[in-house]
Amino acid sequence: MPKSPIITIIDLKKEKSSSKKFIIFSKTVENCLNNIKNTNENAIIFINRKALATSIVCQDCGNVIKCPNCDVPLTFHQDNNQNYLLCHHCNYKTEPPLICPICQSHRLIPLGLGTERLDLELKKMGFANKKIAILEGDLKDKTELDLINKFNQKEINILITTEAIFRPQLKQSDYIIIPNIDNLLFFPDYQNEEKIFNILLKLKNITKKEMFIQTINTKQRVIDNFINNNIEQFYQEELEWRKIYHWPPFYQIIKLTLETKNQEKGNKEALDIAYKLQTTIKKLNLENRFQLLGPVPAFIFKEKNVFHFNILIKMSYNTKDIPRVFDRIVSLNTLEPILSKEDTLLRNKILLSVPLNWKIDINPKSIL
Repeated sequence: MPKSPIITIIDLKKEKSSSKKFIIFSKTVENCLNNIKNTNENAIIFINRKALATSIVCQDCGNVIKCPNCDVPLTFHQDNNQNYLLCHHCNYKTEPPLICPICQSHRLIPLGLGTERLDLELKKMGFANKKIAILEGDLKDKTELDLINKFNQKEINILITTEAIFRPQLKQSDYIIIPNIDNLLFFPDYQNEEKIFNILLKLKNITKKEMFIQTINTKQRVIDNFINNNIEQFYQEELEWRKIYHWPPFYQIIKLTLETKNQEKGNKEALDIAYKLQTTIKKLNLENRFQLLGPVPAFIFKEKNVFHFNILIKMSYNTKDIPRVFDRIVSLNTLEPILSKEDTLLRNKILLSVPLNWKIDINPKSIL
């Protein structure tokens, strides 16, 4: 039976108390990386963000430089010593401003941690270019496999990567480093903790010696269950709160989305549709079976100059309680019962109020 790797949790708050500058790697992780240069071991640095920094922020008024076409911050990139801002939704590209467009302050700073920033930091630590690679999931399969093979052979010592790393061709890595797990956890989706827990389990499976997790909050439920290998307990806790707050697998989620170029008209239409749906639910005396949330602006409200409004419908199942979860489960979504014919007809009756220009997504991958 293979030996389990060491799991080391690093409290970034303690590191920051002794240093005024932004901490990317703790002293423990720095020591590990420096040892790699001498031992020819390898490490995966896992981060789900591209770019040098995730945004440019004004220190005086707090303004974040955003894409004019999308309701998202522009990410800060550097290529051949040239700085630029890029939108990863519409590919809008521009030079970084010298002054804040809101208050005309010159105090603009890059914030956040991306793959390019990690690459830059490693080069400052003395790693040669050929010893570092970035794998972000937007490369061609042949290029990705070439990088993975070089990493397996230790021609590349450090692989900075996203979820693109989960390929069957990858052999174990001596070390896994997560520079900031908090960036992954603080995401407003009911499925997010389960997703992160599964990512941690996958990363543990490809760790040979030690896994480092840096965080500003060591007391998080996901981290606690992970380091104690409480797989079944995590899923039982997840099931318990999902039942209380009416999320899958106890309720089916239907996401309705309106896309429009006119924000004002879109808002009015979304309110009208929500009212019609609520009226239908009351008329059929189904308030105990259906819950309506919204309308609300989507998480990314404007994308490519198109506005997005969401309405969520939660529908309870006419079924017994979900059975006990065991540690081999892959996702709680796999527990979702099959809708009866009666429930399907009932759901479709409610959805008759939804116009054809709205998208209807049953069991959406994301509610955002």
